[in-house]
Amino acid sequence: MGAPDAVRFDAMLAVSEAANNVLLHAFRHRSAPGRLMVTATVGDDAIRIVVTDDGSGLAPRSHSPGAGLGLPLMAQLSDDLVVANGEDGGTTVTMTWRTAA
Repeated sequence: MGAPDAVRFDAMLAVSEAANNVLLHAFRHRSAPGRLMVTATVGDDAIRIVVTDDGSGLAPRSHSPGAGLGLPLMAQLSDDLVVANGEDGGTTVTMTWRTAA
């Protein structure tokens, strides 16, 4: 990617966490598997990675099987984090890392 090692490590960890969140939460009300998509855009000054699913969308859960640390971790690791529910369901997580000084 041409990015510093620290950015690559942070991106790998954050994307892994986002994908894990999809597997743990997005399809809990379905018997059939859903879709998980990861796209990356590498520009001259930033890397943007988008993790999208077609699951149930982001909603508060008091009895979540997770520790509740995923989104804060992604926010800490990336320079910018945007989480949005899709119009037709699902969730999109967009993470950006600046690579230029």
